[in-house]
Amino acid sequence: MISLTFLESWRLREKLLPDAEFQDGTGGGQRPWLSGITTNVLRGTQRTARRRRAALARLPERHTDRETVPDFADEPAARLDDS
Repeated sequence: MISLTFLESWRLREKLLPDAEFQDGTGGGQRPWLSGITTNVLRGTQRTARRRRAALARLPERHTDRETVPDFADEPAARLDDS
């Protein structure tokens, strides 16, 4: 999560005003700016996880006992051993 926040803040760094342009001169706008980015990254991560769970729920169930594909590698291997 921290790395995503860092990457997003780096991408948006030119939208942040320099410290001198804040009224109080303390850089008070940086913390809310970074907090907003963190909030948006968190929401995006949660939305992605929710969509992923929904997509996985739509997949048909796999019944491995009935749908097992036979291994065809044994036959060519046996032929190679015979020759």
